[in-house]
Parts: sequence; C-alpha cells; structure tokens
Amino acid sequence: MRIAVKGGRLSVIKVKPNNSLEFKLTFAEGGGGSGTLKGTCGSVFTFFRYGGGVSVLGCGAEDSAPKKPARMKGALRMQMEGWDADKAAILRLVSG
Repeated sequence: MRIAVKGGRLSVIKVKPNNSLEFKLTFAEGGGGSGTLKGTCGSVFTFFRYGGGVSVLGCGAEDSAPKKPARMKGALRMQMEGWDADKAAILRLVSG
C-alpha cells in the first residue's frame, strides 16, 4: 500500500496483525527512511524531508492511549496507534 504524504510517499511493506508494521518513506528532497513500528506504547518516528530522523520510545501506562505527536515543521511523524477489531493496523501520521 502506498500513501501520498506532503513531499513524498509512504509505502507499507508488511503488516503482521496485532504485532508490527514495516514501512519505507521517501521524500523528493532526499530524506526518508524505513523501519518497523511495533506495539502501541506511543513510540514516535520523526523523519525530516531534507534528511535525518529520530525515534522516541515512549511506553507509558499500558491501559492509556498513545498521545498524539505534535506537528513539526518539515517533518512527518509516525505512530502506531493500535489495531482495529479486524486486527488491521491503525497508523497515525502528522505532517508539518
């Protein structure tokens, strides 16, 4: 599955139901990256359109919903929000 994002494209490569989502992100300006989002503890991957990125692991209380990441200029932020009743991944994207 491919998703158009501001200045680029996000490709979902593989989804393991109730486990993980493998992705690749490319920006026209040369930035991007790839990786695997696992769990629902609120970890956020941030990728900058001109290159570079950072991941912040943030497991809080297990029964709390992950906090939505704030917008960041020139970046795409990704977070695994959870899984629906059909075990499909719910991916949160925030573009700035």
